[in-house]
Amino acid sequence: MLISWSRLLIGHLRDPLVGRDILIGALGGTLMGLLWHLSYFVPTWFGAPSLAAFPGGVETLSSMRRVVGDLLGRLGEAIQMALIALFLLTLYRILTRKDEIAVSLLLVTQIVFNFWWYQTSSLSVEVTFLALIWVTSVTVLVRFGLLAQVAALFFFFALQRIPIALDFNVWYAGHALLALSMLAFAAAYAFYVSLAARPAFGGRLLEE
Repeated sequence: MLISWSRLLIGHLRDPLVGRDILIGALGGTLMGLLWHLSYFVPTWFGAPSLAAFPGGVETLSSMRRVVGDLLGRLGEAIQMALIALFLLTLYRILTRKDEIAVSLLLVTQIVFNFWWYQTSSLSVEVTFLALIWVTSVTVLVRFGLLAQVAALFFFFALQRIPIALDFNVWYAGHALLALSMLAFAAAYAFYVSLAARPAFGGRLLEE
């Protein structure tokens, strides 16, 4: 669980395993972000009030400096939360001596800890989406390790904070696109590194 994290810390930025785990984390975090935003709209399909918006967001897009600073802040938060999750998983494994029980306890801890972020009249929707989000997070940690978990939480926290500007005439559209472009660039670079100089689609396909 620490191999790619250790390689990154010693400066192996172009290690294919590092790129792979960051890319997997980026995909997992993007899925978590989409689930988070989708949970705002699902209650309205059943006639219930929508979930309260996540606090903050638009003010972070007031300038390019705020955009970069906020993303760096989310990275620090992701590292902290990933290390806590790894510590809890290790602790639960020591106490229970059962991997399945330890993973289940970590999942329950994550759901309970993040329960207070939501303010909704639809408890079933809240619990469902929290479970989906943190099942994804715990799966990334257990299957791919700490670095993938850091990347997943970074993308998730960033997508929580960044308002998605569907109307390009709003004042924050440019900075929102900048933030999303930075996330896309990070994922694209991780994909490039993970290839280890191999062609993306294979030599035979390129020849055809």
